[in-house]
Amino acid sequence: MTTSPKAVTFVTADHDKGQHAVGIFRARLNDAKLSEEEMQRVNDSSVFAAGLDELFAKARVLNDFAGEEVKPAYGYPNGYAIRTVPQQIATLLEIFPGLDATQALELAKRLPKKLPYGTEGYFALPKVSAIARIFFADVEDEAEQYVRAVNLILDKIAEQRSFHNYRSGQITKERLRQRVKDREKLLAVEASQPGDIIVIAGQFGQKYGGKSVRRVRVLITGTEFGLGAFHVGCMVLTHPKRLQKREELDLDCPGDEFDESDSDDRFARAPVFRYLDDKVKFGTIVVSRARDYYGSVSGFPPQ
Repeated sequence: MTTSPKAVTFVTADHDKGQHAVGIFRARLNDAKLSEEEMQRVNDSSVFAAGLDELFAKARVLNDFAGEEVKPAYGYPNGYAIRTVPQQIATLLEIFPGLDATQALELAKRLPKKLPYGTEGYFALPKVSAIARIFFADVEDEAEQYVRAVNLILDKIAEQRSFHNYRSGQITKERLRQRVKDREKLLAVEASQPGDIIVIAGQFGQKYGGKSVRRVRVLITGTEFGLGAFHVGCMVLTHPKRLQKREELDLDCPGDEFDESDSDDRFARAPVFRYLDDKVKFGTIVVSRARDYYGSVSGFPPQ
């Protein structure tokens, strides 16, 4: 005997549960005693609507893979701090001559001091399309542009410091790809910011320390997006003190998927950066594995 799935009742503001939420808002609003001008600023604020969207999205989060969490053993290394956006841009221009940073530098002057919840600061990242224009202009396929950009980033890290790539020769568009959801959110940020460099609010792994990549992908909601090997690699280039000792939180890249060709479970791995044996190392890890010395890197559009 089969059991029919339980019908879902969608809650509106007129539902008793919806009325309870509306009542909470009414009480908070009455207690705030805002003037008409102040209330208008609330109504006009994108943060207000975005905050509600994020709250609703978090309410939908399932307990999928909830068992794939462990207590993180490490945090960030001593001496690491997020550099200013102009400092990051200056480093990018040294590494990638030809990038147009005009608009990004202007944006850096008016970034809001208040960061999205769970983020640590602002990060400057080149657009893949800009890297492609400068270094491999003949490549039009976007998937091919991405993997070439990843390989270029890994080469640049190797020029900067001791480095080992466990996946040398395997970073191809057949084996490495961006997750669709994360790529779409990144492209939306790129569309909103002219020029070759975008500025995002982000966190360098601590928010998701000890969680498997696929658990993190469940927890990432709203406007947040997971970052892949290209963008995390850029952050490593602009923040060399982030990876400097074994006893630290290393980096998962939940925005990318990697195909282990000898496995039946396709694209079941994600890229990782870590520091071991006095080297930065790049490889991949099974997305179901929770480790106490790794955390996933993610970003948000600047609000």
